Amino acid sequence: MGNVQKLVKMDFLKLLSLGKVLVLYLLFLLVVAADMRMISFGYMIFLYMGVYGPMSYDEASKGNYLLGTLPVSRKQVVQAKYLYALAVLLAAHLLIGLINLVIGLFPVSQKLESAMGALPVLFLLGAVFAAVVLPLVLYLGVMKARWWVMGLYMLAFMGGGTVLALSTGFGVSGPPQSASLYLVSAGLLIVSYFVALRLYSRRQFTE
Repeated sequence: MGNVQKLVKMDFLKLLSLGKVLVLYLLFLLVVAADMRMISFGYMIFLYMGVYGPMSYDEASKGNYLLGTLPVSRKQVVQAKYLYALAVLLAAHLLIGLINLVIGLFPVSQKLESAMGALPVLFLLGAVFAAVVLPLVLYLGVMKARWWVMGLYMLAFMGGGTVLALSTGFGVSGPPQSASLYLVSAGLLIVSYFVALRLYSRRQFTE
């Protein structure tokens, strides 16, 4: 797993290079953390920056060609992308939960329970985004896949708040339902991984 861990670390370094953008994003989350519609926007923004951003950077800087010169297999590249995406999903999940817990200490927030109950639904939305985006970009490349990615992102961006509102309205926040959503999310990512592995093994890198 040494090579895979190094590839994951490389992607995190690319994310951290955003610097001021990440700080502004955290400030945005603090402002909207108790609003379910707005928190879904913030969640999707982070996923776009976190999952799609490093892959876009790689293609713009020709870093994807550099991978071919490194002592790593294509399977390890795909493993690293999925482990990194899962780490981003978990980080966003924990960050939003932590911010809501902190805000819940103050009497100004009356929506904490609903916002916290929506976390499994947010995780599922993020898993769907990653499960579709990763195979597309790994096979087609960022430029060819960008319209598909943007379409999916805008759909999730605009519909995420509605999905959260409906899910909490219908009571999809109890322990059994939450566990089911996490299991579905894991299943989607596993299926997506094997699809991406097969597609990436066929990809031809040409100028």
